[in-house]
Amino acid sequence: ELETLYESGLAFGSANTPKEIAQKAVAILERKMNWHHIAIRQYNANTDSVSLIAFNRPGLKASEAEEEIRTLGEIISNPDQGLSGWVTRSKKPIRVPNVKADPRYTETFPGIQSGLYVPLLYDENVIGSVAVESETENAFTEQDERLLITLAGQAAVSIENATLYEMAQKEIIERKQAESALQKQTQELAQLNNQLES
Repeated sequence: ELETLYESGLAFGSANTPKEIAQKAVAILERKMNWHHIAIRQYNANTDSVSLIAFNRPGLKASEAEEEIRTLGEIISNPDQGLSGWVTRSKKPIRVPNVKADPRYTETFPGIQSGLYVPLLYDENVIGSVAVESETENAFTEQDERLLITLAGQAAVSIENATLYEMAQKEIIERKQAESALQKQTQELAQLNNQLES
C-alpha cells in the first residue's frame, strides 16, 4: 500500500489536467486489483452532472477507449444513476460482492459480478467517483477498499487543483482577450475622433 501511495504521489504530481491525473490513477490501479474495468467520473455541481474522464480495461486500445468513454458517458451522465452515482450522492464508499442483487446497479457491461465504488472527496465536497468492477463475484477485499479510498483521496486533491488551475488559465486568457478588444476599441475611437476634428 505504501509503495502504491508513493507511486501515485509521484504520478499525480507530474500530471497537469484532471483527465491526465485520472488516467494515471487508472494505470496504478490496473496493476493492483482483480478487475474487468476501471472508470473515473468527475462531478460538476453547477450542472449536477457527471462526465467520464478516465476508463480502462485489459487489452483495450487507445482508439477503442475513446469510443468506450463516449458510450459509457451516455449510459451514466448524472449522479442519480448506478452505484457510482450513489457514492457521489452519499459521499460514502461501497463494496458490492454481487451487483446483480443491488437495485442501485446500472449495467454497463454484461457479466459484471462485483464492484468497488469510492467517492472523490475534496474538503468534504464530492468532485467525482472511482468505480472498479470485476467479472468475479466478491472480487474485492477490505484491503482493496482501503487502498482505493486512500488513492481516491490523493487523486481528488490533484484533480481539484488541476481544475482550479485550468479555470484560472481560462480566466487569464479571457481577461487578455477582453483587454485586447478594449484597447482596439479605444484606438478605433481615437482614430474616429481625430478624423472628426480634422
